[in-house]
Amino acid sequence: MDSVVRVVRKTRPRCLAVVCVALSLAVVAGVPARASARDRAMAWSIVPSPNEAGSDWLLAVDASAGDNAWSVGFYVGPEGVYETLAERWDGSAWAVVETPNVGSFGDWLNGVTVVSASEAWAVGYTAGEPDTYTSTTLIEHWTGSAWSVVPSPNPSKDPLYGANQLDDVRAFAPNDVWAAGWQWTPIGSAPLIERWNGRSWKVSPTPDDEFRELRALDGTSSSDIWAVGDALSISDGYQSMVMHGTVRPGPSSPPRSFRSTTTSTTSRW
Repeated sequence: MDSVVRVVRKTRPRCLAVVCVALSLAVVAGVPARASARDRAMAWSIVPSPNEAGSDWLLAVDASAGDNAWSVGFYVGPEGVYETLAERWDGSAWAVVETPNVGSFGDWLNGVTVVSASEAWAVGYTAGEPDTYTSTTLIEHWTGSAWSVVPSPNPSKDPLYGANQLDDVRAFAPNDVWAAGWQWTPIGSAPLIERWNGRSWKVSPTPDDEFRELRALDGTSSSDIWAVGDALSISDGYQSMVMHGTVRPGPSSPPRSFRSTTTSTTSRW
């Protein structure tokens, strides 16, 4: 018993010293006594959102302020045809805002980017004739009072398989907006990237590899852009694909250059 007491008495001052040092370090480091708001658990709640007649889907959302957010998607119209759908958050409620439909066989919006309260972009595609696999890119522009369709390139011209679709969009400035998707080529599907330069939309060259499609795009600036999607390999099946766009060295704002890499879905990290 005496030996136990002696051991306890010997170790206690050391424990107290460790505690004191830890408390001192906490004070010096400025560790808060309570978790900050950033560290607290996020409380999610369902916010009412309007629906058009029929089934509705929202696929993308972006915001420039607490009272300015846009979400886009599509819904099944009264005649059973898919139509574009856009909803806006004004700080108190979501409301449907009318968007144009240009095709007779269906229109979809897949991506949206918000520049300001008076400017936003949405991208998607319009279906071609039902007995073909064709489609054309669809880009719409919000200018503060209404959405309108802006002409966009469609590099795939095949009358049967000529598909051109956009899945995501990102604005770095009012005159520097990028959209990503895919197109059909003679060797299969290929990446499609288009850029708004303040005057018109133009195709940005990408590696012309077969069976590669882009789904999303983002970056730190217009000179450092990432686009991701998938690539189909006969031997490995679907693989993840990453493309990186950087500015080519040269005078007066030369075009961007994109390069891609793929990773097999069988790999795990």
